[in-house]
Amino acid sequence: CPSPRTLSWALLDPTTIRTPQVTTLLERCSADHPELTRVTALLQDGWNIFRRTVQTPLRSWLTALTSSGVRELQAFAVGIDRDYDAVQQAIVTPLSNGQVEGQVNRLKTLKRGMYGRASLPLLRSRIQYRSGCA
Repeated sequence: CPSPRTLSWALLDPTTIRTPQVTTLLERCSADHPELTRVTALLQDGWNIFRRTVQTPLRSWLTALTSSGVRELQAFAVGIDRDYDAVQQAIVTPLSNGQVEGQVNRLKTLKRGMYGRASLPLLRSRIQYRSGCA
C-alpha cells in the first residue's frame, strides 16, 4: 500500500508518481467512491491556482469547495476565506519570502542544537562563521 504522501502527490499531479500499483489503487477507489473523482478535480484545480499555472479566480474555487459536500474541503475553504486577502496576494504577487524563511529555519535549528550547552557569544560566532561574515 502506498504511503499517504505518495497518494496525495498522485492525486495532485498525475504526472509525478504513477506506478502501476498507485494507478490500480486509484482506479479501484474511484470505482468504489465516485466522489473521489470530484474531490481530485477540485484538489488539482487548487494546486494549479497556487502554482500559478492557471488563471482561475480564487473565489470561484472556494465556492466550488464549499458546495462540494465534503466536510474537510468545506472547512479548508472557510479557513482560506478568513485570510482571503493574504492568500489572494500570495497568488498574485511574484515575490516570495522563501529565502527569509529558510534563513530563519537555519538559525532556529542552530539555536536548538546549542540549547543549554553554550552562551550567546558562541551562538553569534557560529552563525557568523556559517554565513561567512566572520
